[in-house]
Amino acid sequence: MKAICQSQQGGVETLFVKQLRRPVPKAGEVLIRVSHAGINRPDILQREGLYRASASHSPVLGLEVSGWVERLGADVDHSWLGQSVCALCDGGAYAEYVCVAVSQVLFVPKSMSMAQAAALPEALFTSWFNLIDNASLKEGERVLIHGAAGGLGHIALQLSLWRGARVVVTAGSEAKLAFCKGLGAHWQMNYKEEALLDYVPKHIPGKQLDLILDYIGGDYIQQHINLAADKARIIQLGFQQGAQVELNLMRLMLKRICLTGSTLRIRSRSEKAQICSAIKKNLLADIHLINVHVAEQFALADVAAAHEKMERGDYCGKLVLKV
Repeated sequence: MKAICQSQQGGVETLFVKQLRRPVPKAGEVLIRVSHAGINRPDILQREGLYRASASHSPVLGLEVSGWVERLGADVDHSWLGQSVCALCDGGAYAEYVCVAVSQVLFVPKSMSMAQAAALPEALFTSWFNLIDNASLKEGERVLIHGAAGGLGHIALQLSLWRGARVVVTAGSEAKLAFCKGLGAHWQMNYKEEALLDYVPKHIPGKQLDLILDYIGGDYIQQHINLAADKARIIQLGFQQGAQVELNLMRLMLKRICLTGSTLRIRSRSEKAQICSAIKKNLLADIHLINVHVAEQFALADVAAAHEKMERGDYCGKLVLKV
């Protein structure tokens, strides 16, 4: 099969197409013939050597796919064979075939194309765990989502609305803010033109926030603590502006704020299976309400161009490879 490999860690010039042996599914796994593969920020970090795959994961990039089940491992129900599916992968998605634990596989929703389905699992699993399982988001709560026009952000935004929350978003252009407003965001802030510490007291009822999804880090961490309501939850998903900061934690203590962190890839298969099961049980009947926006599709051989576009960030929604 064709797959994307790396000559070494570094820039997009290190990526190339190579013939590899087609994987064989182990017990509890299915072999998926890949239709599309989603592109995510961790792929960029892994390419650069900043987000290493564990020894048990495929070294091939890619964390989500859509496609068709072609082969079953032991202990997998035969009803999966031939089904159109999308899946959260333990690496290996940038290829013509990938093996995935069946407990991390979803049927492709009737409301979605194969391209949309490939762009769903990583963002949906991450958003579900952090908003629902971890933070117990409640109806009417005020949620802040940074970069809400992006791949993760626009799914987290819609999941928050599904839960009945009131959503504040930030983005760096009027086009991205309009995109978020079109998805239903209640408040939209251009972070290049207005400061968060000014915007929230001016526009948000109660002048405070109940839940904050943050992958910016840096100076924003203290701002979030200052703007958080009593018993608010702040969930750290990344640190684009730095992970090492000096904080005054007195307000965190007095307001009984929960400041926690989360990453999806290193979680065990059993933990990912629990998230998948919760999504199937609670969300699938309403999955048509989630609009996965695919900004552009790239051929597998054009993966370098796809990564360059992700690094520029000049788009809304997700990028995918058409395998």
